[in-house]
Amino acid sequence: MKLTRGILALSLLAVGARVVGASAPSFQSVEIVPAAPTIVDNVHVVVHSGFGDRCWGVTSTDCAPVGKDTVLVTVATQHDTGGACPDQAWTYDRTCEFGLLPAGSYVAVFTELHDPLPSSTVTLVFTVTAPTPVVHMCWRALKARYR
Repeated sequence: MKLTRGILALSLLAVGARVVGASAPSFQSVEIVPAAPTIVDNVHVVVHSGFGDRCWGVTSTDCAPVGKDTVLVTVATQHDTGGACPDQAWTYDRTCEFGLLPAGSYVAVFTELHDPLPSSTVTLVFTVTAPTPVVHMCWRALKARYR
């Protein structure tokens, strides 16, 4: 009986140590595709992140515009304490399509929810531009304008 309690206590301690030892991602980044979007481009927000061990996993990804000038990407992650955690880097990418956006400045917000650790957020400001209008003139009209 004492041996069973001792093994149970040691296994609970090991599981607890793994959660406590769980670390937040070593990097996070946000990318806008295309890099310099215009009003005729479908805008995609690509988020990149990763962890130092294989016990982390993505549970959900949500994409949503918030207000007139913010696009939000939320990725929920969870640390699995049910087995061994190989010390091998694990990375992921998620892409959200926001379609055609009007000209203006925007903020892309990437929030990663970590269960059981605190969340982290990365932001990126980007601009959607309108094409510059081109005025077409014949040579005669151009010469007449500058005489």
